[in-house]
Amino acid sequence: MVKSALVQAGLELAGEASSHEEASGLARADVWLVEEPLAQDAPWSPRVVFGYGVTTAEISLPLEGDALKQGLQRLAGALRLAAHRRSGADGLERRELGERSTLVGPVHRGEATRLTSDNIVIALGISAGGPTAIGAVVSELPFRTPPVLLVQHMRPAQIESYADMIDRQSQLKVGVARHGQRLKSGHVYVAPGNLHLEVCRDAEGFLSVLKAGNKVSGHRPSVDALMLSVAQHAGSAAIGVLMTGMGFDGAEGLLAMRNAGASTFVQDKESSAVWGMAGEAMRIGAATRSVPLTEIEGEISKSVRRLKQSRPA
Repeated sequence: MVKSALVQAGLELAGEASSHEEASGLARADVWLVEEPLAQDAPWSPRVVFGYGVTTAEISLPLEGDALKQGLQRLAGALRLAAHRRSGADGLERRELGERSTLVGPVHRGEATRLTSDNIVIALGISAGGPTAIGAVVSELPFRTPPVLLVQHMRPAQIESYADMIDRQSQLKVGVARHGQRLKSGHVYVAPGNLHLEVCRDAEGFLSVLKAGNKVSGHRPSVDALMLSVAQHAGSAAIGVLMTGMGFDGAEGLLAMRNAGASTFVQDKESSAVWGMAGEAMRIGAATRSVPLTEIEGEISKSVRRLKQSRPA
């Protein structure tokens, strides 16, 4: 049953193990999938362990029917995400960005590092209904907002004019992201067409990473690809928001962010044109709350203040 998810994900089985510890010894494996019982005599439930970064995801599979089919699709998506991150390992990012960038690990709550607007990351994902909704949010964000990375599903030829439209409405500087940019507060970085927008982190802060590669969760750029990289490199020094949109892109990535300690929430059903991505995130527990469109800016600003207060100077 679980092996069918590997086929859907386009992955090859490298080996089998009876525990996470045993599986981690499989040097050839990019992703480990360990089946563990939920309780004594309970049905077996697959646990997907990402073999790279900070992310661990657990998906319980129903035993039959449409729910099983949907569960296998979710599992396949999680495996593709893990493989995608593994294929973009730190060595590749270092070669792409140059030796000037010494990559470091994610930020976690309780570390001594003071959090400022420049070392917090905000990840936004949006699809159907996006242009109107994102304008309502970004236009209200204050000038010193931490760097915002935005993935909008749309035709590549429309991205430049989309970024220009948001820029005209906002106090922030909005533009299409370039590879290797130092991420700065007061800026919004929009994913370009046909490239994944991700982040990495060095001793000075965060940098943008653009990648070609395969589609993730059916999209390139993918919200999942962005948010999984934010979970890996920003840890708890991040805020993740899924807004109106069709499908499920971003749900697993938002879950990874929440598991890494980030603040996560979604646009509510009533104010969304399509409650697909956000609805899936709520269903799998990736978001702690859903809020109306008119309150998203305020929720982002409150989350930023909480992060800074948790680690004052």
